Amino acid sequence: MPTWLWITGCIVVAVLAGYAGMLLAKLHQQTKRQAAMEEKAIGQRNFKLFDSIFIIAHAGREAQCDLSEASIRLGVLFDLVQGDLRIDFAEAYPNLNTLYEGVRDMPRGDARKAQPKKERMRNDVTRMKLEAELQDSIHEELNVILARREETMAQLAPFAA
Repeated sequence: MPTWLWITGCIVVAVLAGYAGMLLAKLHQQTKRQAAMEEKAIGQRNFKLFDSIFIIAHAGREAQCDLSEASIRLGVLFDLVQGDLRIDFAEAYPNLNTLYEGVRDMPRGDARKAQPKKERMRNDVTRMKLEAELQDSIHEELNVILARREETMAQLAPFAA
């Protein structure tokens, strides 16, 4: 086989290897950029979620909203948290979760208004019993949530919009 053919083949292989290396470097950069963007998006979302969580916990503690309403909202919001700040709501706040589980399937809004009066009253009594039973322990859990405010918001400060 002629020497010029070997040299040409080696040059083609070297050019293709260089091009492949360049593409791999670009892919690596793109992957890093994508991961950074995803982390930023999760951080921004968690910042908004925890801001809402702390507002609702404060409102529940100060009796500005029913404990059942606070438990429903907090249960949903904690479920939406992503990343390192995600916690198991049922494990971390068992009394809030007990109230949440007890009232989450009860109709609200227009669906509640459409219920017969007896059924609506039965649901109200059940809800009020649960709230009265768990009130003190739920207030303690709300205080625990609010005690984490400074630490959590400091952790999420870089993601504030």
